[in-house]
Amino acid sequence: MDWNAWFALGVVAVIFVGLARDYAPDMLLLSGVILFAVAGLITPQEAFSGFSNEGMLTVAALFIVASAMRETGALD
Repeated sequence: MDWNAWFALGVVAVIFVGLARDYAPDMLLLSGVILFAVAGLITPQEAFSGFSNEGMLTVAALFIVASAMRETGALD
C-alpha cells in the first residue's frame, strides 16, 4: 500500500476512536473531509458535493429540530 492508503486508514481510525469517545461527530467528520482534501485524496468538488445532497440536508435539518426539542424540554 502506498502513503495514500495508510493516510486514509489513519484518518478513519482516528475518526472511529473519536466517535467512540463521544467527541463532536460533526467536527470529526468535517475534519476528516478537510484532511482528505488537503492531502489531495479527493478534489474540492468531491469534498463539497455532499453538501448539495437533498438527503443530507434533510438529516441536518432533523438534527437541528432534535437539538431544539432537547433544549426546550419537549422530550421530557
